[in-house]
Amino acid sequence: MDLGQIRFKFMWVKMKSRKSKKNKKITLALAAGVALTSFSTLSVKADEQVDVKPTDNTVAEEKHLQNSPTTSITQVEGVEVSNGTALVTKTPTQEVVGQAKEIKDQADKAVETQTPVVEKAKEQEATTSGAESSAKQALEQAEQKKKAATPEAIEGTTNAIDASKKEVTNQTQKIDSLKEQQNQVQEKKDAQETVVKDATEAADKQAEKVAGAEKKVQNAQNVLNGTGADKVIKEETDAKKDLEAKKAIVKGAKKALGQAQSADAAKARNLDDAKELEAGQKNTFDQATDALSNATKANNEATSKRNVAKQNKDNAQAVLDGTGTTAILDERKNAQSDLATKEATLQDATKVLDDAKKTDAKKKEDIAGLEKAKTDAEKQSASTAKTLQDATDEANETSSKLDVAQQNKDNAQAVLDGTGTKAIFDERDDAESDLATKKSEFEDATTNLENAKRADAKRAEKIAGATTALNQANATFEQAEGDLLDAQTAANQASDELKNKKKAEKTAQETLNTSKGKVAGVTKERNDAKSDLATKENTLTNATANLEHAKGKDAEKAEQLRLLDEAKTQAEDEEAKTKRAETKAQGGANLASAKLQETTADEKNAKDSLASSENRLPGVTEERDNAKADLATKQSKKEDAERKLENAKKTDAQKRSDIQNLKTLKGQQEDTKRETAQELLDATTDAGNAEKAKNEADKAVDTLEKQISAIKNLTIPQLPQNVIAAYKTYLNDASESNKHALNNAIQAWYKGGKYDFGKPQFVWNPETKKNVFTGWDNKNIVLPIDDSLVDLDNITDEQIKALSHYYVLMANSLQDQVWGTHNFVVTKESIQGVKKIAQNYAKENKPYNSGHSHTALNNHGVDNIRYNGEVMSPTFSLELSGSLEGRNIQETRKATMSQLYREVYDAVLAFMTNDIHANFGHMKGMVGDKKPTTSKAVGGNISYTKDNEGRMHFIKFTGKNAHYIVSQDPQTGKDTTVYVDEYFDNGIAKPLPTPFDTSKMEKDLVQTKKTQVSAIATHNNAQRRLSAAKRADETAKSNLATTTNRLNTLLNTQDLTPNAERVLNTAKSELSQAELRNTNAKTAYANLTKEINNKRATHKEAEKALSKAKIANKVAQESLEKATTEHNNAVDRLNSIKDAIKRTKAIKDLTPDAQAKFNTAQAEHQAAEKRLARAEKALTDLNNEIKANSEALDTAKSELRQAEQTDKDAQATLKEAISVKNNASTALDNAKDALYKANAIKELTPDAQTTFDQAQLAYNTAKTRLENAETAVNNLNADLAVKRQALADAIEALKDAEKANTTAQTKKANAEKAHTKATSTLSNIQNTLASLLAIKDLTPDAEAKFDQATVEYKAAQTRLENAETAVKNLNAGLQEKRKALADAVQTLKDAETLAKATQAELEVAEATYKKADEELTATRKVIAELEATKDLTPDAQEAYDEALEAEKLAEKRLADAKVAVENLTADVKTKQEALEQAQAELAQEEKALEALKAKQAEEEKVLATIQAQLDDLKAQEKAVRAEIAKIEDSIKEMEKLLDSLIHASENYEVAKDEYEKALETHRLALQTLEAEQAKLNTLLQNQLDAKAQYEAVLLAYQKAYNKPQESLNHRHDSKVSNIEHKLVTDKLRTTLSNPAYIYVGNKPKYGVNTTLPNTGSSENMLMVVLGTILSGIGLALPLRRRD
Repeated sequence: MDLGQIRFKFMWVKMKSRKSKKNKKITLALAAGVALTSFSTLSVKADEQVDVKPTDNTVAEEKHLQNSPTTSITQVEGVEVSNGTALVTKTPTQEVVGQAKEIKDQADKAVETQTPVVEKAKEQEATTSGAESSAKQALEQAEQKKKAATPEAIEGTTNAIDASKKEVTNQTQKIDSLKEQQNQVQEKKDAQETVVKDATEAADKQAEKVAGAEKKVQNAQNVLNGTGADKVIKEETDAKKDLEAKKAIVKGAKKALGQAQSADAAKARNLDDAKELEAGQKNTFDQATDALSNATKANNEATSKRNVAKQNKDNAQAVLDGTGTTAILDERKNAQSDLATKEATLQDATKVLDDAKKTDAKKKEDIAGLEKAKTDAEKQSASTAKTLQDATDEANETSSKLDVAQQNKDNAQAVLDGTGTKAIFDERDDAESDLATKKSEFEDATTNLENAKRADAKRAEKIAGATTALNQANATFEQAEGDLLDAQTAANQASDELKNKKKAEKTAQETLNTSKGKVAGVTKERNDAKSDLATKENTLTNATANLEHAKGKDAEKAEQLRLLDEAKTQAEDEEAKTKRAETKAQGGANLASAKLQETTADEKNAKDSLASSENRLPGVTEERDNAKADLATKQSKKEDAERKLENAKKTDAQKRSDIQNLKTLKGQQEDTKRETAQELLDATTDAGNAEKAKNEADKAVDTLEKQISAIKNLTIPQLPQNVIAAYKTYLNDASESNKHALNNAIQAWYKGGKYDFGKPQFVWNPETKKNVFTGWDNKNIVLPIDDSLVDLDNITDEQIKALSHYYVLMANSLQDQVWGTHNFVVTKESIQGVKKIAQNYAKENKPYNSGHSHTALNNHGVDNIRYNGEVMSPTFSLELSGSLEGRNIQETRKATMSQLYREVYDAVLAFMTNDIHANFGHMKGMVGDKKPTTSKAVGGNISYTKDNEGRMHFIKFTGKNAHYIVSQDPQTGKDTTVYVDEYFDNGIAKPLPTPFDTSKMEKDLVQTKKTQVSAIATHNNAQRRLSAAKRADETAKSNLATTTNRLNTLLNTQDLTPNAERVLNTAKSELSQAELRNTNAKTAYANLTKEINNKRATHKEAEKALSKAKIANKVAQESLEKATTEHNNAVDRLNSIKDAIKRTKAIKDLTPDAQAKFNTAQAEHQAAEKRLARAEKALTDLNNEIKANSEALDTAKSELRQAEQTDKDAQATLKEAISVKNNASTALDNAKDALYKANAIKELTPDAQTTFDQAQLAYNTAKTRLENAETAVNNLNADLAVKRQALADAIEALKDAEKANTTAQTKKANAEKAHTKATSTLSNIQNTLASLLAIKDLTPDAEAKFDQATVEYKAAQTRLENAETAVKNLNAGLQEKRKALADAVQTLKDAETLAKATQAELEVAEATYKKADEELTATRKVIAELEATKDLTPDAQEAYDEALEAEKLAEKRLADAKVAVENLTADVKTKQEALEQAQAELAQEEKALEALKAKQAEEEKVLATIQAQLDDLKAQEKAVRAEIAKIEDSIKEMEKLLDSLIHASENYEVAKDEYEKALETHRLALQTLEAEQAKLNTLLQNQLDAKAQYEAVLLAYQKAYNKPQESLNHRHDSKVSNIEHKLVTDKLRTTLSNPAYIYVGNKPKYGVNTTLPNTGSSENMLMVVLGTILSGIGLALPLRRRD
């Protein structure tokens, strides 16, 4: 066989499938089988080659090709290329090699470019495949959800949500409980922390004392040892310095205390202002909330009406057009579904609103409780503060006395020891000097105290004057407000009247114009009617012609629709294309626009910033110059102030004398005022008590009179004599005639009479479009009124008793009317019996027509009695009133006592008026069939079964063994019957008092009136006494005020020196400020200049950026405009075609109308005749109407002129009232400012009094010290016994002083603890109150949602009604449909107008609400911040007290140091005793320290226990919150589930659409991948050809010119290459004289399969068999898959 030149072509297998990856694998197996079969065929016939092209199937078909060389690349000279094989037929040149290389490079680059495109297409295919799978899964889930969305599943999910929400509420209540427990434990913790703090401080202080005592021991030891003299002296020096430092600290602390008190006063004033502002804002906010709620409700209703009207209009149009039947039916179905949804939403909103109201009520209650607690805590804090101050003063005094006693004891000891003579004399000298100093300080303090009292008296006078002015301003302001309100009301009324008159005048004018405008029309109508009559005669002929014409037009319409559908398809494709272009352009335009806005803002900000800085430059420059000049001025001012101070000091020596007499007189008058004030207080108290007693007596009389009147006016049926006579006649002869005669008499008496309620009355509600029950025809019937609820399943004994007595009251009255006596009573047993019987009826649950149940009657379960008859009535009125009054009795199973009283009344009347069917058996059971002689116990009750069957039961009871005894007279033989009833005869039956008996009330009324008369007399006497007391008190106040004013005038004459000192200090301060201002001005000028330069550079950069952004935005906007225009044109074309289709479709077929017109032509001719008659009459009526309207217009104009004058006068009055009110408001503000300023002035007397008390104490102490020192000097010469007695007395005095000091210090510590606890409690209450006030009320939002839900529910109802109407209208006639459309269009216009108006009102209301909310929130935030701000005074006071304590310790240290210095010169015995004394003191102090440390440890242990409790409660709260979060997550999931169940059908349709979209997207992705893969395959083939060509010419060129060969093994398959070379070389050796070369290129990785070489071996048969087997497997697998 001649092999020739063989070229192998690769077989490509393409896959195209939407199956899964598993299916793809099966298809590949099939392809592989076919491929192997193909290879086997090639082996047999080597002179043919296979070309497998892709088809739409999974396997490509085979095709035989010729061996001609084919390739799509450019072939260089002397080379033939085909399917990756290059044959060189001519020796190549270097230029040819270069061309081949360039072709190869281009092919490589093309493959490199296309490869990522294919990869991206593969990724897109994989993505869309995943999206398709996800969409399919979602569709399957939606289908399952749709199947699962049964009403039972929805109801079950809803119930589960409600149960979970209830559980959240329960858990929330647990949190509230835990919070309350935490607060209680936190309070304990705070209190315990205070205790621990106090214990720690006490231990620390005691440690300091121990350290001091140790130091004293060391000093004494050093003295005894003769050492440490330098240390003792140094200690004295250090003690002096320490004392000076402590005094400086005391001074600073005192100043800080004053500043803190001022700051707290300012805070209190600001808090009062803020609360007053909050009250006004709260009122405004409430009004705005109501307005917003009303506006929202109105807008929602208007919007809903507009939507409904639009739907109605569309329905009417669809009905008229003959289309939309399906849409209308769907609308009805959707409306029904929507109504159910809105009803559920309304129920949820109702529940949320109820919960919100409960929460807000609880919050309000909590706030009220906290307000009261805050007041109590403030009082407690003030009380503990006073107690603390008193204890501190006492502790200071006892400490001072202790120091003196210690000194006396030391002196006495020194005298007794015969030592310390020099020290005693020195002590006397020091005491004399100290006394002189303290005396001087005491005199200064006395003077300062007097000055302070005068200043405070002046301050009090200012406050009193400011308060009076404020009260007057308040009264003036309130009067002005009242006048303004009256004027505003009058102006509003006048304005409204003017508007009404204008409207009336306009209406009259319009009415007249309308009437006149009708003249031409009416006249024309008459003329037209004449001509129309002739026209109608030709209508029938024209209708016949039109019918034929209509048939032709309908055929043309069908052809036109076909052409339009084709045009629509083309237009839709064009619209989609332009839409994509527009979207892309829109994105670019948005980016450019955003960039332009950003750069514009940047440029503006830079420009504004630069301008701002440049504008500041003149001011800064001027400030620099002014500061320099101001500095010189302030220097001069300071020097002038120094001169004035010297003059003031000389002047202030003149003013101290004429005040004492006025003070004495003032004291006498103050005594008189106290007496008159006490008398006024007593008289006021007595008058208040008398007033209260009088009011209570008046109220008691009024209450009894009303109760008696109500009972006496109850409606009790009164039978006329003819009814009574007919009843007795019927009892004697129960004939049919007598029965009907009785019934006729009763009906004549009852029907329409005063005992007949009549029919229910209704009023139409235009909003709900329903009738509303307003009452009954007869409003004169009076029944007992009691709105308390009755549980129909568990009626109480008291309620049964009331119903029984009411029945007995009416039944006994009827018996009295008929028989003259009665026998019904109510007993405890009858109540229990009828209660049990009614329960039996309810349990039996039988229909009413089952009659009396003897089982229920016999099982009443009460001893001593049995039932003796029952009359029964259905609860018709109860059910009727329930439906009329809106109470759902069947669901709630609750009614009011008033409703049950009505049932009793109706039953009593029914037993007479509706009893003929029972032969008046009920009437007999109630009134009796003969005169009653024995008592009967009666009970009345209601039974209500679970099937809502109601009965009223009235049952008579007798004794259990009641019976008749018949005896015969032996003489006469006549029988005598005696009725025996032990229940009544033996007194077992005890009638219960009736609430309808007024006799006791009338007796009580007589006694109450007597009490009233006495109370009035007492009240009058008390008022007379009160008047006299007021006059006496006013006289005393006036006299005291006169004296006080005279005294204050003298006291308030101000010293000049303090003011001169203040002026000098001010001048110094201003000089310092001027110096600082000058420095700052220089610095500011330099900084501003630098800032302007920087901003100018920034502005230039911003301008450049803005210019670039404008250009970019212009280009983008032009592109967008072009794209938008093209898209709009495409949309217009599409819409035009759609409109044409719609118009064409909307064109109703002409044939039916033509036929109808033909049928109606005759009827219209008759109508034309009637029209002419009506037109003649209308013209006559119109002339009369014009005359009447002209007269009405004249009247309206006259009333309008009068209203305009009234409005003008009212507006002038209003303007004047506004001016007066504004002036009063300004005066009120000024008065408030004056009062605040006066109150802000700190009282000087307390501090001055404190200083005076301290100076007085120090002075007395110094006097005592001097006396003791003198005594010590005198004692120096006394005998031993006297000295020992003096020492013993001193020691005893020292012990007493120590004991008193210990008691005082303990009292002070306890007071500090109590005050700290009270302050902490007050702070906690204030913080809690602030937190509550900051919480927004829930009710407004809940009410808004409730109103919205109500509106939507009503709209859904209206929508359903309209949908039902639209369905009905489908079958209506043409005229009715046109009229329905016209009505719907007009309704829509009205609804749109209303919606616009309400929307505008809503926007105004929202803005007003937002503003009010923001203002109120801001004010409450200020209040919360102020209340949360801790008062500074307590801390400052504590710091001041601590400083005083430290000062005392320093003084004691100095005294100890001085003693140590004195002891340096004492003898050994004295030194030894001093050491022992110091050691004893140290032991005592150490013992005290150990006790305090033990107490501290114990208190810390208690604190740790409390902390553990608090941590446990917080952990419980955290766990509950986690549980709530878990439940809420569950609720969200269930709500999602519920939503998916409710909207399962819609979601299924959406999922279906999404799946179809995903399917289409995946198909397009596969299509794209196939196209890109085919393109890549072509490029790979080209690359293979180009590489083969290049490598072949390069090899040939190297061989021809002996160039070094490149290694090509890495570029092609060596095995195939060798085979090819062998085949080609053999061929060429025989055919060519010139050397030739052939090269086979590498096989690419993208889908290329190499063909097997033809070796001629026996293995080829095996390949054929294998290929056939694999092909069979590949075919079998898909078949099995399909099976």
